[in-house]
Amino acid sequence: MSSEANVEFGADVPTNAAAVVSTTDGAVRSVGRQMAQGAFWMLGLRASERGLGLVSTIVLARLLSPSDFGLVTMATSIVAATELLSSFGFDLALIHRVDADRRHFDTAWTLNGLTAACSAALLLALASPAAVFYREPRLRGVVEVLAAALLVEGFQNIGLVAFRKRLDFRRDFAFLFGKRLIMFAVTVPLAILLRNYWALVIGILAGRTSATVLSYVVQSYRPRLSLAAARELLGFSRWLLLNNLIWVLRFRSTDFVIGRLVGSQALGLYSTAYEISNLPTSELVAPLNRAIFPGYAKLASNTADLRREFLSVVSVIATCAFPISAGMVVTAALLVPVLLGHAWIETVPLIHLLVVYGLLVALQANTSSVYLALGRPNILTFVFGWNTVALVLFLVWLVPQQGVVGAARAVVGVASLAMPLNYFLVLRLLELSTWRLCAVLWRPAVAAAAMAVLLRFMIDHWSVQANVLGLAEAVAAGAVVYGALLVTLWLCSGRPAGPEQLAIWVLRR
Repeated sequence: MSSEANVEFGADVPTNAAAVVSTTDGAVRSVGRQMAQGAFWMLGLRASERGLGLVSTIVLARLLSPSDFGLVTMATSIVAATELLSSFGFDLALIHRVDADRRHFDTAWTLNGLTAACSAALLLALASPAAVFYREPRLRGVVEVLAAALLVEGFQNIGLVAFRKRLDFRRDFAFLFGKRLIMFAVTVPLAILLRNYWALVIGILAGRTSATVLSYVVQSYRPRLSLAAARELLGFSRWLLLNNLIWVLRFRSTDFVIGRLVGSQALGLYSTAYEISNLPTSELVAPLNRAIFPGYAKLASNTADLRREFLSVVSVIATCAFPISAGMVVTAALLVPVLLGHAWIETVPLIHLLVVYGLLVALQANTSSVYLALGRPNILTFVFGWNTVALVLFLVWLVPQQGVVGAARAVVGVASLAMPLNYFLVLRLLELSTWRLCAVLWRPAVAAAAMAVLLRFMIDHWSVQANVLGLAEAVAAGAVVYGALLVTLWLCSGRPAGPEQLAIWVLRR
C-alpha cells in the first residue's frame, strides 16, 4: 500500500497488524479495561435506548392494536429471511483479521452493497406470495417499503467496524444512539397522527435510512468499490452466512408458524410479550457481546486470559439477568396493565414462560463470542443447527394444539436442552471446570430466588395495586432485597472477585 493511501486511510481504520494489541501482561490488562469500558458504553446505550423504547412501547400499545404489531412482525420476518443473502458477517471477519487493511474494508463494503441489492430485489418478488401465504393483503405494501429500507442500509459506512476493532465504543455509542433517537422521533408522532401500522413501517424505514446517513457523519472513512480481498473475507464468512441462515430460521420460525396457523392478532400478542420478557437478552447480552467480541479476538491466543474474561462476563450477565427475570415473572400481572394497558392482558402467561427463555439465552449467549474469537464458527453452526430442527418440530407439534402458549413452551423447552450442550463445548475449549463456572452463578441465582419469594409474599399479602405506584413499590423492594442478599452471600463467601466487588468500589467512589 502506498504512503498516500495510508494517509488517506487515516486513524479511523487500521492499516496493518502493528495496530493489534500484543498479549503481554500489560496489554492483556489494557484489553480487559477496554472491554469493561466498552461494556459500560454499550450498557449505557441499551439503557438509553430502553428509555426511548419504553416510552415508545407505552404510546404505541395504546394507539395501535395487536393486529398492527402482528402485521409488521410478519413483514419483518420475511425481511429477516431475505436478509440472509447479505448476512455474511463481514464486520466480524474484519474484526477477526489482525491484518485487515483498506482492501479488506473496501471489499466488505462493496459486497455488503451487492448482497443488499440482491436481497431487496428478492424481497420485492416475495411481497405478493407472502401476502397470499399469510392471507393478509396489507402485507404486500409493507414488504415493498421495507425492501427499500433494506437496500439503503446495505450501503452503510463499513468504517464503523474500526470503532469496535479498536475498542473505541464511545463513537460506536454515538452512532447507535443517534439512529435510535431518529427512529423514535419519527415513529411516535406518526402513530399519534395515523393510528395504524404504517407508523411502525415508516419508523423502520426512517431508522435504517438515518443509520446509513449517520454512518458517514460519525466516521471519516470513505469506502471505494473493490473486490480485491473477496476470497479472503469469504473464507471466514461462509460459516457466518450458514450460522446466520440457521439463526434466522431459529428465531423467526415462531413468527412464521404463529402467523400462518393462528393469525396476526396472536402474533402481535406473542411478539410484544417476547420483546418485554427478553429484557435480559436484548438489553443486557446484546450490548455486552458487541463490546466483548473484539476483546476476545485479541485474547484468543492465550487460553488463560480468555478464560478469565469469559468468567467475568458470565458473572456480570448472571448478576443482572437473574434478578430481572425473577422480578418480571413475579410482577408480570402488574407490569402489563401499567405499561401496555388492559387490552394486552393476554400476554401475562406468555411473559411468564418467555422470561425463562430469555434467562436461558442470556446465560449462554456469551459462548458464541468465544467460538467466533477462537475461529470455530463451525461449532456455532452445529449448536444453532440442532436447535433449529428441534424448535421447528416442537412448534409444529404444540402450536396447533395450544396456540401461542404452545409456541412459548416450545422455545423454553429447546433453550433448556441447548444450555448443557453449549456449556459442555465452551468449557472444553477454555479448559474450564464446571465448578469454577458454578462459583460465579450460584450467588445471584440464590439471591434472585429468595427475592422472588419475598416479592410474591409482599404482592399477595400487602394488596399491591396494578398501577404505577404499585409497580414502583414492587421494583424498589425487589432491588433492595436482592442487593442486600447478594452482598451478604458475597461476604459469607470470603469476598471473591466479581461484580459485587466492582459495585461496592463504584459506590465508594
